[in-house]
Amino acid sequence: MALDVLKRYNTQLSLALCLAISGAYAFLANQAHAQITPDTTLPAGERSLLDLGSGEVNGKIVDLIKGGAIRDINLFHSFLEFNVGDGQRVYFANPAGIENILSRVTGANPSNILGTLGVNGGANLFLINPNGIFFGDKAKLDVSGSFVGTTADGIGFGNQGVFSASNPEPPSPLLTVNPNVFFFNQIPGNITSQAKLEELAVDNLLLLGGDVKVIEDSKISTNQGGNILLAGLGAPGQVALTRDGNKLGLDFPDGVKKSNVQLTNSAIETLVPEDGNVDGGEIRIIADSLEVENTEKKEDQGIFTITKSNGRKSGDIIISADNSVLIKSTAEEKRQGIFTRTQKEGGEGGKITICAGSLTVETARRKQGIFTITKVNGQKGGDI
Repeated sequence: MALDVLKRYNTQLSLALCLAISGAYAFLANQAHAQITPDTTLPAGERSLLDLGSGEVNGKIVDLIKGGAIRDINLFHSFLEFNVGDGQRVYFANPAGIENILSRVTGANPSNILGTLGVNGGANLFLINPNGIFFGDKAKLDVSGSFVGTTADGIGFGNQGVFSASNPEPPSPLLTVNPNVFFFNQIPGNITSQAKLEELAVDNLLLLGGDVKVIEDSKISTNQGGNILLAGLGAPGQVALTRDGNKLGLDFPDGVKKSNVQLTNSAIETLVPEDGNVDGGEIRIIADSLEVENTEKKEDQGIFTITKSNGRKSGDIIISADNSVLIKSTAEEKRQGIFTRTQKEGGEGGKITICAGSLTVETARRKQGIFTITKVNGQKGGDI
């Protein structure tokens, strides 16, 4: 009798386990298309909508994010969750006349970008999630304007109002100008990238959070004059967003505590392509401490600019660290650290400027650390 009960129990347990596994598989199979969840903080007729498989970009079917609240040149979206699954391609629709697409996350979870995130047009894209942003190793960005990823609580529009993720309300009818300030009401969440975001055609790629980490053989690079700016804030406060033509910048108040930027076995690069007719983009880091560490035997690692044959001037590298800068290479491989590189018959190299409380350079061989390289017939190398 006891044996019969045990057999029945085992059969029921096996069936329950099978159903649980099947349910988990079904959940995982549908998870990629359930990770973007619009919230209800926008007016009923202006809420965001994920339309699966409704668009085509570069010959590929994509999921389009439609709807949103239009305020003149700005389009506002609001989500409870915002994630892009592995292999998923998610693009924001870009209605005529829209210059800025601003997307906030009002839920409690960070955003995981594991597939392709883009804009089906030329607008700038702002992704605002106070809980953090993570780019996985297969993540891609397809944005031809500027991409701004931030863990700010909200973004301001002069004296016309704020678009807030932590205190979400419908965007005021007055939010019709370019955004100009980030508000942090708490210690900011972190931004981490393990992605190969290569040869981006963006005007600017700006990441502003708590600690900003580019790690595990990842890369951020632009090749059409796009600028790269990574910055960390270590306490509540405000950071101004500035514009100089198409170039975005950040203005930190005096005395505000900054956070750290870390680059490990990875690369941040702006490139002037062969016969390129635009100057290279600027790389700027604003932090409390910056660490650039390479332990792998791989060339072209760290923070650098490259000017190829017949290209124009490469961009400058500007490092501002209140506390320290550490550049460390333990692998026997060249071209690691912070450097500019002018190839044969290439244009003028960019300038390297480092302002820090302390600077430590530890290298294993030549052409590591901080340096410039100019090949035969290349123009003047960059200044340090």
